[in-house]
Amino acid sequence: MKITPLDIQHKVFGLQLRGYHRQQVDQFLETLAETVEELIKENGALKERLTQKEEEIQALKKKRNVAHEHPDFHAKLCRSSQARR
Repeated sequence: MKITPLDIQHKVFGLQLRGYHRQQVDQFLETLAETVEELIKENGALKERLTQKEEEIQALKKKRNVAHEHPDFHAKLCRSSQARR
């Protein structure tokens, strides 16, 4: 079961004699909900970044394969790379 920030914010605990300090529990749950929300956003951004990096890797692998399949292209690429230095 996944817990969302809203689940945390709306969680209600029963009352009993000698229970926890209600205001402290509410404040803790609010802080926890905010932290979970930030982590969810950060996780989404990291997943997006990972997808971009995986796409970059695939593009580089395709270039590498072309270079290996066409040695003359590979030689030109190496010469142009050395000329830039």
